[in-house]
Amino acid sequence: MKQKIIQHWQVRTAVEKGIGVGLAGFVVALLVTFWLVQPLMNYTSSGEKRRIKAAQDVVWISQQKIHFPQSTGSHTAKPVTSTFAETVEHVLMQKGISAVTKGNDALTITLEIDVIRFSSLMALINELQNEQRITVFQLKLAAISDKNDSVKVSELVLKKAES
Repeated sequence: MKQKIIQHWQVRTAVEKGIGVGLAGFVVALLVTFWLVQPLMNYTSSGEKRRIKAAQDVVWISQQKIHFPQSTGSHTAKPVTSTFAETVEHVLMQKGISAVTKGNDALTITLEIDVIRFSSLMALINELQNEQRITVFQLKLAAISDKNDSVKVSELVLKKAES
């Protein structure tokens, strides 16, 4: 088989050999482009898109007008007759917010909220801090790109204010 290919190639003219080499080079260039260059370009552009999206999320969050009030200790709290977890559950039900409790004890509770409007989250936090004397200890959230003003709260750690 190898011998036949060599004999077939040797009988070709210089012009035919040039065309064959040119076509082979073109095919190799196409293969390199589609199998190597294109995937690398797609990878770098997707990374750039993720970086731009992260920067937009940071800008979006910083542009929100609602802020966390500083806990000063001068709250007008209502007398609490229920447990800490019951109080948090009651406030969530009042606001119509569905949350998953990831862990709790007598003084702290950790929540996860799948989708919530950012303004609703801030209203919840304001009520918990100002009316219920519950402090936000930690908040981890991410903007949801396809829903305007919506965030996913992966972790909201609430701490009962000490009397």
